Amino acid sequence: MDIRVTAGTNLFLIDNIEILPRVEPGRSQNFSAWTNSYLYTNGCHTFDFWTLCTGRVFDVGAFTAPSAVLPRPAGGHTNYLQSPLLEEGYGTISLKAARGTNGSAPGVLWVQESPDAVTWTTVHTSDPIGSPTWMPYEFSLYQPEPRYVRLVNASASNAASGPSVLIDEGFGAGATPPDGWTFTRGIDVYTSAGNFGREAPSLKLQATGHTIETPELVNPTNVYFWLKGQTINPASQLNVEALVGGTWQVVRGITGMINSATTTNIAVPSSATRIRFVYQLRAGGNISFDDVIIHGAPSGPQPAQDILIDDIVIRAPERAEEVREQNFDTWPTKTQYGNGVALYQGWTITNAIVNTENGFDLQSLRLNNTVGNYIQSPRFLDGIGTISFMYAKWLTDTVPQLAVQYSTNNGATWITLETLTDAPSSSSGYKAYEYTLNLEQPAVFRIYHSAGVGRAMIDNIAITVPQPPADVQLFAYHEPSAPFTNDTIDIMAQLSPLYGARVSSVNTYYRMGTNGAFTALPMLVTNFTQYTTASSLGPYSTGTVVQYYVRVDFTGPGASANSPRFYPADGPSAPAFFAIPRTQSGQVWINEVKYDNSWGWGESAFIELAGPPSFNLWGWSIELYYAIYENGNAMLLFDRYVIQNGITTLSATPPLGFWVLGEQGVDNARMFLTNDLWKAKPLGIKLLNEGGGVEQALSFNGASPDFDQVPVIDDPFDDGIGLSLLGAGTTYSNFTWTTEVPVSPGAMNDGQSYGDEDVSEPPNVWVERVIWTTNITIVTAGNTNSWLVQPYGASSLSGSPTWNPVTPFHSSYENGTNRIWFEPLPGPSQFYRVQFTKP
Repeated sequence: MDIRVTAGTNLFLIDNIEILPRVEPGRSQNFSAWTNSYLYTNGCHTFDFWTLCTGRVFDVGAFTAPSAVLPRPAGGHTNYLQSPLLEEGYGTISLKAARGTNGSAPGVLWVQESPDAVTWTTVHTSDPIGSPTWMPYEFSLYQPEPRYVRLVNASASNAASGPSVLIDEGFGAGATPPDGWTFTRGIDVYTSAGNFGREAPSLKLQATGHTIETPELVNPTNVYFWLKGQTINPASQLNVEALVGGTWQVVRGITGMINSATTTNIAVPSSATRIRFVYQLRAGGNISFDDVIIHGAPSGPQPAQDILIDDIVIRAPERAEEVREQNFDTWPTKTQYGNGVALYQGWTITNAIVNTENGFDLQSLRLNNTVGNYIQSPRFLDGIGTISFMYAKWLTDTVPQLAVQYSTNNGATWITLETLTDAPSSSSGYKAYEYTLNLEQPAVFRIYHSAGVGRAMIDNIAITVPQPPADVQLFAYHEPSAPFTNDTIDIMAQLSPLYGARVSSVNTYYRMGTNGAFTALPMLVTNFTQYTTASSLGPYSTGTVVQYYVRVDFTGPGASANSPRFYPADGPSAPAFFAIPRTQSGQVWINEVKYDNSWGWGESAFIELAGPPSFNLWGWSIELYYAIYENGNAMLLFDRYVIQNGITTLSATPPLGFWVLGEQGVDNARMFLTNDLWKAKPLGIKLLNEGGGVEQALSFNGASPDFDQVPVIDDPFDDGIGLSLLGAGTTYSNFTWTTEVPVSPGAMNDGQSYGDEDVSEPPNVWVERVIWTTNITIVTAGNTNSWLVQPYGASSLSGSPTWNPVTPFHSSYENGTNRIWFEPLPGPSQFYRVQFTKP
């Protein structure tokens, strides 16, 4: 949509733009196209698939000419307006309506539905339509199946003698006075839940002298109105005044107002020609004021009323997912058991109040103290998964008995899941209820007052679709993966909540050695689902073994079936561990691999380790993995080789020593392969020290999340060629993989030299972890040349961003790992990078 000034020089003022959702054809009717002259006489008329019978469309008294008139029923309830077939069902119905002028008794509309336009069922009865002034009406209904809908004039003929309704005003236009009313300037409105009567808004009286005055009256008898204090001072006063003989008289001065909704009924002089409400004294606080109803003197039996209707909108039903939760916070406040909105978003209540008194969280439902009251859900076509809600009893009442029930035949019969007889007092707290049904067929749910005389409080009802119970996938590990005597160790956990799980606590439990009690250590969230121990473990001396497991507790639909979860899965009975090895990690690495001998010729498969000469490998192990899926997302261990005493040292030939695991016939092999390496694609190789710490994890011929991918591939047709490291350096990260040199198991590779690392070459650095809390911590790895580090920040990445050094900052360095931490830079958004400089 585009609104623009295309000509002229004057200012153009525009306000209150509203773009409404598209309304499905046939779901609205305002009669503006009903132009044929014969429609101005009573009869059965069909236009645009709507049927008006018996009735007419007429300009006189119309809301927006023309409007439909449903005449008073001569006998039965035969005058109606019928919709076309609503194939998606119906939801909320809204319209404008007014009482006819043929009498003063109120009229009533029925809302009826039918699957075939033959058999009709009444699903709602309107509040009395007592004013000839047009008023908005809205009926919150829910029916997801195809239906016809009709509005029926249900006024009874020869209505019994009773008071006339002179005024019924809900102030739907807010601070704009209705026709004939007068407001003083400064009156505002309240629109939030709990702060209006039948519907939003209410009027806001906020200053001494604020006055609301009615139109002219004839023979009034009583005035009703809705009132609520807003942080009101009890000394404040609201006067109800009547204009009698040209003089205003105080009928009642109301003091001691409270911050809860009340409905007041005051008798007024029948000679009064107007009524006004004056905030006579504002000692503190404001007043919410709404729903003025003024009755007049009885005028004897009244004829049934004509009802005028216009601007009908029938919305499609909300999706089942949108009405599976009911917390009553948006439900129109209902202050009386028998009156008010009893059907909202498809949920039905009987003999109940909805307001904030002793509520669990804002508004709650209060079922009256008689057996048979209930709250009932819409029909859930997807079935019922887990049922949960909060419940209590009203203050000092006796405990009511509540039956938790469901029905698969639209309420013809009910099946009771459980009966609750333990409701606590609403003044001291609510109790949580949960039941996993997982019924996969259309069903209705209700909470039924089955016994006892206490009033029941209900809130926060939630019905999930059928699904597995709430669960959490949990993976944990320690960092660094191969700690040494100077390292502190953090336990890390990665959580994946499933099916509505809500994590309540994550803890690590650890112990020294393999016996004794575990010590709890809380874990803190660092990045949504990433957790780390609140404090680090260690450092520890060589040979120390630390066992640990992680426990996550969670709530959610059906969570009691799965909570808590552990990593490892058996928790304390089979914990994970780390051990401090004999020597510093990183001294030994995988130096050469030949894995693809699938055609049966050329060099046999092998894995070569390189490191310092005479290095003790006793207890170290090599693990082989293959991918369950081609994308490498799940790797499965298929072979493991533990280096035993007697073959424990790398060869003693300087400058490097070597150790080879290979097939029979491989030069210098110290242990022999029992599986073919070429069958695993991708192939994963892990090198572990004697403490179980992961020294290296490499993947070949494909990627896997827990392995570093080698960027070159073994060619089975390239005789005598495998994957070899070349370059100069003293650690794995100094070298580069190549397929350009002949294999040399147990010997230095062509193009490889030891001890001549060149700090002029930039280090291969990567970010391992970012922790963003009150401080920002960045952990990088790969800076084996000890280059200098400096963090930079920028407020934007657009154009040519300006990067400024972060000062001050803190850093530590250990074995190629830099840890940098600093306070976040000011501003709504910041970007960071780390720069390494040659020393």
